[in-house]
Amino acid sequence: MKRCFACLAPLLAVLLLAVAGVAQQPRFRVLAFHSPTAELDHVQFAESALKFFGVLAEKDSFIFDSTTDWADLNPSNLKKYQIVVWLTDSPANAEQRLAFQQYMEGGGAWLGFHAAGYNDKDTNWPCRVPGRRRISYQQLATPAREPGRRRSDFSCGR
Repeated sequence: MKRCFACLAPLLAVLLLAVAGVAQQPRFRVLAFHSPTAELDHVQFAESALKFFGVLAEKDSFIFDSTTDWADLNPSNLKKYQIVVWLTDSPANAEQRLAFQQYMEGGGAWLGFHAAGYNDKDTNWPCRVPGRRRISYQQLATPAREPGRRRSDFSCGR
């Protein structure tokens, strides 16, 4: 019996390591952009959000990367991520905006917080994508002031 267990122990160890390795595979990858030079309250928000998403990523088995380098908003880098998050800023030039547009048209997902969700005044591209909406805090608060108006009535530019 001891001999049988001695033969099976290495096989059991390999099997357990393989199962543990599969269980720890990330479900998806997220890339968050933020600016350390934004207004102080925006920087503090970003710092809190980075901590929050870091804990969430560990708990829910996804990869959460962050950067302050908007040059990382390029096609070769974006193809590694399923979700892009803008915490305190938005693309600074046409090349970055085009990379983001292609990422979104290719099925990528995006979360834009606060000013980062509506800073792209040059193109306003996210608002023109069918089925996508950008809703501000003021729009979310408006239904309470206007009976009968639903949140789904709002879209970009209203």
